[in-house]
Amino acid sequence: MFYCWAVFIFLSTVFTTYSTAWASVTPKIAGGFTHSVALKSDGTVWAWGYNNYGALGDGSNTDRNTPVQVINISNVTAVACGAYHSLALKSDGTVWAWGYNHYGELGDGSGSHKNSPVQTSDLTGVSAIDGGDSHGIALKSDGTVWVWGDNLYRQLGKDGYFQSHVPIQVSTLSGITSIAGGSQHNLCIKSDGTVWTWGRNDFGQLGDGSTSTYKSAPAQVSNIYNVTAITGGYFHSIALKSDGTVWAWGRNDYGQLGDGGTIGYSEYKAAPVQVSNLTGIIAISCRRDHNLALKSDGTVWAWGANGSGQLGDGTTTNRNTPIQVNGLNSISTIACGGSWSLAMKSDGTVWAWGGNYYGYLGDGTTTSRNTPVQINLNLTQITTPTPTPTPSQPPSVTTGSV
Repeated sequence: MFYCWAVFIFLSTVFTTYSTAWASVTPKIAGGFTHSVALKSDGTVWAWGYNNYGALGDGSNTDRNTPVQVINISNVTAVACGAYHSLALKSDGTVWAWGYNHYGELGDGSGSHKNSPVQTSDLTGVSAIDGGDSHGIALKSDGTVWVWGDNLYRQLGKDGYFQSHVPIQVSTLSGITSIAGGSQHNLCIKSDGTVWTWGRNDFGQLGDGSTSTYKSAPAQVSNIYNVTAITGGYFHSIALKSDGTVWAWGRNDYGQLGDGGTIGYSEYKAAPVQVSNLTGIIAISCRRDHNLALKSDGTVWAWGANGSGQLGDGTTTNRNTPIQVNGLNSISTIACGGSWSLAMKSDGTVWAWGGNYYGYLGDGTTTSRNTPVQINLNLTQITTPTPTPTPSQPPSVTTGSV
C-alpha cells in the first residue's frame, strides 16, 4: 500500500507541475518565403517546410512536411518569419531567432546560420516583432523601434549600404504602437493612428506619393488615419482602419491592391486606395503578392496572386478584388506565406492552402492545394513534456507487488 500512495503522490506532483508550468498565450501563425511557424497556447513553437538554413529550429537541416517542435525555447508569446529565418518573442521581453543569417538576420552578432534558437543581442523590454526578407524589426514597450540585418534598401533607417548583425535603433521614431516588416521596407503605426514607412520604394510601397528607389528616413503615408493594423508584402503594403475597411498601396502586378484596377508589371499606386467590397475586417496579412483579410463573422477573404492556389477559391486565377476562401468559418487567426496561406479556427485547428513544394502546408505531402486542408496541429492543446526519471523517483510498481 505504501508504494500505491508513493506513486499517486509522485504522479500528482508531476501533473500539477506540468499544468502550472505554463501560462496560456494567444496562439499565432506566421509564414516565410518557404516555411511556416506556429505558436501554441502553451508557449511552445512549431515549424514546417524548407529547412536548408535551419529556419525550422529543430536542430537539423531537414525539410519537414509536418510540424516539428522548435527546440530549446519556451514561454514564447509571439512568432514571426523572414524569408528564410524565424523570430520568437519570449514573455521576459527577449527576442530569439534561428535560420538564415548571412546578412545578420538573427541579430546575434554573427553571420552564421543557426538551426536552433539563439538570443538576439542587447534587446530587452520588447513587445512586438516582425521579419522582412533579410532583416528583423522589434518594438520596445517604450515605443522605440529597433532593426537589424541588411540595409541595401535602407530598411534599417540609415544611409549607406551595410549590414548590422546586432539591433540598432531607428532614432527618429517614438510613440510607436505597432510594427510590420515588408520584403525590404518597414511600416509602423504611431499612437495617433498615422502610418510611417521607410526602405525600398520603387513601386510606391512606402505610400507617401513618391517612387524613389529607397528612403532611409521614416515618412508618413499619405491621407490615411485611424489605422489599427499594418502588414507589408513584396512590393506593396496594406492597412486596416478602425472602421473595418482595408487600404493598400504599391505594386499591382497580380491585383494585390484589391481595388479592381488594372493588373500589370508596371501598375502601381504610390498612395493608399481602398480595397473593394471589404467591411467588418478585424485582421489582415500579406507576405509576398497576395493578401488575406479576416471578417468579424469568422470568414476569410483573399486577393492578389493565385498561381499556386493561395487564394483558396478552388482556382489558380489572380484576383484584383477580394473573394471568399472556400469552406472556412470560425477563423480567429490568419497568415500569408510566400505562395500559400494559413488560418486557425477557434477550436485551435490549423488549415492551409496554396503552394506546397517543400511541405509549406504541413499536411504530410508536397501537393499544392487550391482549397483549405486541415493539418495535424492544434494550437490550443498543451504539449506534455516527457517525465525524466530521477534517483528520487519511487520504484516501478509491477502487477502483484501490492
